[in-house]
Parts: sequence; C-alpha cells; structure tokens
Amino acid sequence: MLMMVSLTAAHLRNNAWRDDLVLWSDVTAKNPASVRGFNNLGLAHAARGDLDAALAGYDRALALKPELAEALYNRGSARAGKGELNAAITDYDQAIFLNPLYAEAYDKRGAAYGMLGRYPDAIRDFRTAISLRPSLLHARSNLASALGRIGRHEEAIELFTQVIFLDGNFTDAYTNRGVAYYNVGDVSQARSDLHEGCARGDQRACRLIGELFPGNGQPPRDIR
Repeated sequence: MLMMVSLTAAHLRNNAWRDDLVLWSDVTAKNPASVRGFNNLGLAHAARGDLDAALAGYDRALALKPELAEALYNRGSARAGKGELNAAITDYDQAIFLNPLYAEAYDKRGAAYGMLGRYPDAIRDFRTAISLRPSLLHARSNLASALGRIGRHEEAIELFTQVIFLDGNFTDAYTNRGVAYYNVGDVSQARSDLHEGCARGDQRACRLIGELFPGNGQPPRDIR
C-alpha cells in the first residue's frame, strides 16, 4: 500500500511538470516567495493569451524583487499586448536602466514607439538592439518596417534582404519587402515577394496580392 501511494504521488508530480502553468502554479503555491516562480507563471499565462493573469504574475515577482529586469520586460510586453503602450514603455525604460545591454528590451520599446507613431525613437531603439545583438532578426525587420513608414523604402529593402539571407523562413520579411518594392515602383519584384509570402501562409500577403494586382492595373497609392 505504501509503495502504491508513493507511485501515485510521483505520477502526480510528473503530471505537474508536464504543464508549465500547472508547474509554476504549484511552485508559487508552495513557495510564495519564489520570484522565478511568479515570473514564469506570468509567462505561462501570457503564452495562453491571458494577459491579465500574466500581469498579476509579473506584479508579484516585482513586488518580491523590484530590480528584476526580466520581469519588467515581460510586464512591458503584456502591457503592450493590451494596448497600454505608454505603460509598456515605462517598464522597458526601467528594464533598460537596470540592464543597458538588454537588446530585446530596446527592440520591444522600439515597437511600442512605432505603434505610437514615434518613428525616430523607434528607429533609434532598433539600431541599438541590432548593435547589441546583430542576430536579433526581429529588430532588423522592425527597423526596416519603421524606415518604410517614413518613406525610406530603399533602406527597408536592404534590411529585409539581410533578414531573408540570414533566415529564409522569416515569412514576414518577404511580405514586407514586397510592399517596399511596390512603393519604389518595382512591381515585378513586389509581386514575386508577395506571392512568396502568400505561399508561406501569410494571409496579409495573399490579401495584398488581391488588392494590388486584381488584374494588370496598380492602384496609385503608397502602402505601408
């Protein structure tokens, strides 16, 4: 009987470890002072799209350790996901203050600036992120998009080409490069890139093909 009880307990523990939400809920219930536990619990909720629960986890982690840059970054991401862009920027500011080499925080803060239309600030942050971590392709792609937003399409094309060279599976880069090519008047290359993006499952690329090339004509507009 004792052996059966031990086996059952081990089985339950193994089940808890299989699911990160169950795991970190279990960890924090047993250890309410676990900074890592609450931060990871927040991540588990965020992965499931429950941003309010994610914020609660990050808040608990930061109450225990206010100088935890990772939790500030994660909370900023959750706030950005809820559209609370200024609050997200404040969190990214603090994360960067605590860790000036935090490339991902510069990238995410740049994205928040971009969504607010603050493109010079966004461009500055993306460039910093790339200088800190050249392999951070999202920052390179985000920089290209921000440059495109202010009409610097040739530079955007060069950056998207770099992203595709470094990672041929970066589907968004094909679509966005197609848009940039369209905006500089290279319709043939635009069509090629958009078809590539569509073939890779990017529904935005498929939609743009229908909008921009319904026949042989082209709408006389700049697209972003």
